[in-house]
Amino acid sequence: PLWIGARGPKAIRRAAKFGANLMTTLGPDPAPLYLETLQELGHDPLDFKIAQLRMVYCAESEDQAWEEIQDHLAHVFGYYERVLGEAADVEGDDQPLPFKSPEEIRHSVLAEGAIMAGTPDQVAEKLDGFCQEFKCTDFILSTHFAGIDPKTIRDIQAVIDQLRARGLGIIITDHNAAETLEIADRAYLLVDGRILMQGTPAELTESELARRYYFGDAPAPRGAPEAEAQ
Repeated sequence: PLWIGARGPKAIRRAAKFGANLMTTLGPDPAPLYLETLQELGHDPLDFKIAQLRMVYCAESEDQAWEEIQDHLAHVFGYYERVLGEAADVEGDDQPLPFKSPEEIRHSVLAEGAIMAGTPDQVAEKLDGFCQEFKCTDFILSTHFAGIDPKTIRDIQAVIDQLRARGLGIIITDHNAAETLEIADRAYLLVDGRILMQGTPAELTESELARRYYFGDAPAPRGAPEAEAQ
């Protein structure tokens, strides 16, 4: 299926006109305008999907989280504002536009819920509220366990455990098999864009096929007993 990333009203309507699924991030709820445009063009809204991107950052507290990420976010948001022309009133102005301050970034992303930062408990509560508000049917978590310190990995796993306990279905994509299999109920091995095999973490780690195509000669990680029992 075709997906188009859009934020503003014009782009949202354009996605509907192309008959594409909609991916959005910052901004108000795009569903009313998107679904209205689909209906105007004779499409059945039930044939389309809307996905919203949210970033998550765990720390000892929400204040600490923002202190650690605010400079990076200020740079990223400032860059996109210049590229998209959102901070310029005069077309063709080639002068560098000032970055938003970290305080302005924090206020805007908090108000729009684009970034959910705080302790694992706070993040899980925010994600749960988001999924309930937008009636999410699927939850895809793109994690980066590789190169992360053990404490942060445990924090991410705690968020996943809490979301799963609340009845949310979660799809995790990651190249670090050990940490992923510890919390997974079911695992899929993709090779060259296709599913080579699937099963419980225990079945995957004991598979000669998985060892041949993924684990190699290294000992395969063990799946968590809790995951195998579910």
